[in-house]
Amino acid sequence: MPRVKYGTKVLRNSKFIIVAPHAGGDDLHTKELAEEIARLVDGSVIINEEYVQKTSTRSYQNPYVEDFNDLPFSDEQHEYLWNKRHPDMKAFYADIKELTETARKYGNGKAIIIYIHGMDDNETNLGIDIGFGAKYFDGKLKGARKHPDAQNNNGEIRSKPEDIEKLRALLADKLKADYLINVGIGERFAAWSRHNGVQYHFGTSDYSFQLEISQFLRKPQRIKYSSQLIADAVKAVYK
Repeated sequence: MPRVKYGTKVLRNSKFIIVAPHAGGDDLHTKELAEEIARLVDGSVIINEEYVQKTSTRSYQNPYVEDFNDLPFSDEQHEYLWNKRHPDMKAFYADIKELTETARKYGNGKAIIIYIHGMDDNETNLGIDIGFGAKYFDGKLKGARKHPDAQNNNGEIRSKPEDIEKLRALLADKLKADYLINVGIGERFAAWSRHNGVQYHFGTSDYSFQLEISQFLRKPQRIKYSSQLIADAVKAVYK
C-alpha cells in the first residue's frame, strides 16, 4: 500500500473511510484489521504506523511519540491548535478531511468514517465497544449535553442512535453465537470529547464512530473473522 510519513493512506471511490490512529502503538493488529475491513467495504483507509502514545509500552524505543487520538482542540478558542502537535499528526487529519470530501461524492453527501482501536480483554467479556458520542442512561442513549457522566465533555452524537443500536445488535448476534462475547455502546469510551478523533467531524453531515476491539478479536488468527463481521454489519446498516 502507498506509504506516507505517518504510515499508509489509500483512496478508494467509496463513502467509507477506515482509520487506525494507534496502529503504531499498543493497539496491536489494528493496521491489519483496518486494511482488511477497508478492502471488504471497498473503502479508503488511513493508518498511523509510526507514532505512539506517551503511555505506550513501545514509547521508550520509539522516537516518534504523539497520540493521534488526542487532538489539540481548544475549548476557549474553539479551534485546533495544531502547532502543539507534530506536523505529521496535522497532516494525518488533513488527509482524513481530504478523503472525507471524496467519500461524500459516493454517499449522497455523507461520508462514513470508522475509527479502529484496540482495548484489553475484560471481565465483562466485552468484545467490541462502539463510541459515537453517547452512552446509556436510564435505558436511553444520551449525548454529552444530557448524560450526567459527561462532565466537561462537549462533543456531539456522531450518528443516528438507531443505526448504532442496529450495528450493535448485528455484531452481538454473531459474537454471542460464536464466542459468547458481548458488544457495548460507550461502555469503555463514549467518544464524546472534542479531543477524540471521532469528534474531528463535529458539525458536519458525516457519520463517525469508533470500534474498540478486544485483544481476543485482534488475534492474528481472527483478523479475517473480525473484519468480515464488522464489514458485513457496517454495510447492512449504512447501505
